[in-house]
Amino acid sequence: MPKTDEFDHHAHEYADSINQSIEFSGCDHAFFTALKATEISNLLDAAGMAAAPCVLDIGCGVGAIHPHLRAVRRDIDLVGVDVSQASIDLALQRCPDSRFLRYDGRRLPFDDGTFDAAYAICVLHHVPPADRSAFTAELSRVVRPDGLGIVIEHNPLNPVTRHVVNTCDMDRNAILLRSGECTGLLEGAGFAGVDTRFIAFLPFKSTWARSVERLMARVPLGAQFITHGRKTEAD
Repeated sequence: MPKTDEFDHHAHEYADSINQSIEFSGCDHAFFTALKATEISNLLDAAGMAAAPCVLDIGCGVGAIHPHLRAVRRDIDLVGVDVSQASIDLALQRCPDSRFLRYDGRRLPFDDGTFDAAYAICVLHHVPPADRSAFTAELSRVVRPDGLGIVIEHNPLNPVTRHVVNTCDMDRNAILLRSGECTGLLEGAGFAGVDTRFIAFLPFKSTWARSVERLMARVPLGAQFITHGRKTEAD
């Protein structure tokens, strides 16, 4: 699992580290974070979670996405966990409307079926490949039957993404994974109807750019991808 001290070191410079690696795009980290928040909100809507869904953010870091999610889903009940205590301390300061807990990177501190949905954003590439099945199995354990599991990852088929990862100090130990591996991990963890969309093709905020991205969602060239599925009913 990810090392605690690795992310404690980056906690206070999280956004700056990422912004330095993506500055050539003309957009900052907040732009791409807001894009992912919209994607997650849309998946919650499509899954019929209209009333105050309880959602877990695994590997939440400093809670950067939480204000963006609340901007599009005011009723959302957000809980974040991370291996880095320094990151959790900052998240508690910056996002007082969310709950944050440190965990050991293996066992989530929640009962089975606690959440309507759980997501992990750019976390799996920090998890050693041999531990990824255990990670997604634990994500699945805390999601209720028919709940939603979501993984967002960098797309290694995109050359710009590879450049960003190679120049971001925080990703120096990252091992990227393809969408097919994410599909297999979620299916192996008990999620059905697993599907993938590619996102972040164009670094523009305009309506036309978002429309183009929707049309290109199946083209495996977006900078990132989002894989999701519904947890099967308990036996």
